[in-house]
Amino acid sequence: MNLVDKFPALKNLLNQFDQLSSRDQLALKGLGGFAVVLIIYFALVSPIFGAKSDAQTMLSNRIDLYSFLNDVGPRAKANARAAGSSSNRNSNVAISSTVTRTFSQNQITLQKFENDNNGGLRIWVENVPFDKFAQSLARLETSHGIVATQVTIESEGKSGVVSGRGVLAFK
Repeated sequence: MNLVDKFPALKNLLNQFDQLSSRDQLALKGLGGFAVVLIIYFALVSPIFGAKSDAQTMLSNRIDLYSFLNDVGPRAKANARAAGSSSNRNSNVAISSTVTRTFSQNQITLQKFENDNNGGLRIWVENVPFDKFAQSLARLETSHGIVATQVTIESEGKSGVVSGRGVLAFK
């Protein structure tokens, strides 16, 4: 028993196809072939090119971030050394407001933050772009002398999106 015998609707369809003129049969075959090509294109080829474009954009953004961090790193160290010990370094209010303001400038909302017993600030962020998180940490170091003494970053399943927690403190 073959496939056509198992499905009567398919048998009826084939009978109707056989009753068409050869010109109509040729047109239906061409249309069917065209439909198969369209399905292959939209199901396979188009998503591949889209993914490639997304990956290129992400690579470009990460290269820009790397260049930024590479340029800012030496200046941050020099600024931190030049700043020495400032009067507001022991102020927990100053560190929490500075950290909150800096993260807000990068459209990142701190999920939670609390004072550390050692004069630092513990922070938690969820579902944020990695690039913006890293830029915020770099800006804190360069502009305010606040460094991450401990950071834990976890991927959230989507490319480039992370959750993290850490301890920030004045140098």
